[in-house]
Amino acid sequence: MSRRSHISHSDYASNEDYASQALVSGERFCAPRANSRGSILRMTALVLAVGLGGAWAATTYPAEWQALVTTAKSLAEHRAPMPAEAAAPTPAPVAEAHAEPPPLPADTRDVQVAPGATAGEAAPSPPPEKAAAATPEPQPIDDKPVPLPKPKPDPSDPNQKRALAAGLHPDISRSLLARLTAADYRNASKAIKTALAETADAEVYKWPRVAGEALALFEVHFVKGAGPECRRYVVVVTKNRWSTTAPAMEKCGSELPKRKTVIKASG
Repeated sequence: MSRRSHISHSDYASNEDYASQALVSGERFCAPRANSRGSILRMTALVLAVGLGGAWAATTYPAEWQALVTTAKSLAEHRAPMPAEAAAPTPAPVAEAHAEPPPLPADTRDVQVAPGATAGEAAPSPPPEKAAAATPEPQPIDDKPVPLPKPKPDPSDPNQKRALAAGLHPDISRSLLARLTAADYRNASKAIKTALAETADAEVYKWPRVAGEALALFEVHFVKGAGPECRRYVVVVTKNRWSTTAPAMEKCGSELPKRKTVIKASG
């Protein structure tokens, strides 16, 4: 008979009771773990002992302790892996500053002398007398002033006619002529006639003596004229604090007033 045939019903019952007892919830299946509290206490005591011993050694033997710390630090740095240095870029080859240029290709063409290059003889230099005669002599420059053209007033502008009659150039500012009063035109005529008759070339004649704000002031300046029988002058008119210079005028011969004093005429 087989072994299985000898197991009775009571054996199954006892096995079931044991299984129900072994599988009760909350019971441990394996051996209990070792108590870890004692190991923690032992580790803490060891750390404290090492720390207290190190403090006592540093206080009692400071030089030896400092040497021990330095040695430990050196060993730690020696064993630590060094960071890999970045590979330096390979420098590009630099051409030499004094490198000789490549030789030029040889010119294989034949060079011939131009025909007539050696023919004839050099022309002799001219003698100094002939060279001087060939050079034209500089002509003297005539610095004699040209007579001024006669001014022509605008027939449609009465102020230009009045200006020319007083001795002013009619091409002076038209706005100034429009602001001149009858008294201003009389003062202009007196200033020009008196200057031509009594004022030397290097002097300036002013009229009226006291112009004020209402009257215009006339200043007569002499410049180099066309000849000894002519006198050229320029008049500066100041009206309402604005000065205007008239173009030059010229009086010659019979146009000049009779001189009351000896005046050195220009020219």
